[in-house]
Amino acid sequence: MLPSLVIAADWSKDPKKCWMCIAQLDANGTYKVQAPSLVPSDFAAWLVSRVVDGDCIVVGLDFPIGLPFEYARLANLSNFTDALRDFGMGHWQQFYEVAATAAEISLYRPFYPNRPGNTQKSHLYEALGTSALYRICDQKTVNRNAAGEIFWTLGAKQVGKAALHGWRTLIQPLLGTMGEKLKLWPFAGELFSLFAPDTLVLAEIYPAEFYHHVGIRLQGLSKRKRLDRLQNAQPMIDFANGIGVSLSSEALGVINDGFGMDRHGEDRFDACVGVLGMLNVVLKNRDEGTPDIPKVRTVEGWILGQAYSG
Repeated sequence: MLPSLVIAADWSKDPKKCWMCIAQLDANGTYKVQAPSLVPSDFAAWLVSRVVDGDCIVVGLDFPIGLPFEYARLANLSNFTDALRDFGMGHWQQFYEVAATAAEISLYRPFYPNRPGNTQKSHLYEALGTSALYRICDQKTVNRNAAGEIFWTLGAKQVGKAALHGWRTLIQPLLGTMGEKLKLWPFAGELFSLFAPDTLVLAEIYPAEFYHHVGIRLQGLSKRKRLDRLQNAQPMIDFANGIGVSLSSEALGVINDGFGMDRHGEDRFDACVGVLGMLNVVLKNRDEGTPDIPKVRTVEGWILGQAYSG
């Protein structure tokens, strides 16, 4: 079956920067992309309310879903989904508390630092007993630079705070509410095997990975600038048409406007690129990409649509 909704969420701890783009399957079997909108304040409850009448919903989340394997080995964690159920409780009680000083970092409190000032990544490496804090999917590829290290929480490329927020406020509550009806890709299996009635599938996405899939060109440009986003409007429209996806009049208007003049234009841009990249995989124009490596499928996870280079 095809999912009734495909949703890409450009995630942030700041609710004003948390935007999503929805594609809905119509009666003719065609996906129609809606204009980007703010993620609802209680996204978990909003999603649960929409998994009804045999629907399947796939949500792409722009934050890491998985752990670096070497960290997991040292922390005696063999399965990310099982570990996520325990974070914030028992001896994992401080997991979601970002360490303020190097002395506070531990395997049970790995995120650092909570503010700038006399902080170094070496503090993290020394306290955790390893500098191997990139997952395989985070590493540089021929099409993009390396993603951020998951436990580092400072700087423009940091992903730690988004991961903390997403795990704690979205995925953990959904695990408790939906049980076996919630599927975390790729831990629960290959993507198309997860499409089933009354099921919610969550997958990690990375807009920078999708740019070259969709035909976005930002060399010498910036997604933060409206005029630079406008240069990519027609390629986005052409890509949607090429994979048989329709764009609502509102979505077309937003794309042709460069996603607006305000500072959240880049978030709307990434949400729209995200849903087009997801649809490219859902419609089987591109492979989901997960390599047949046990630690990837149990601990580290993968970025949807990213090819494994070996």
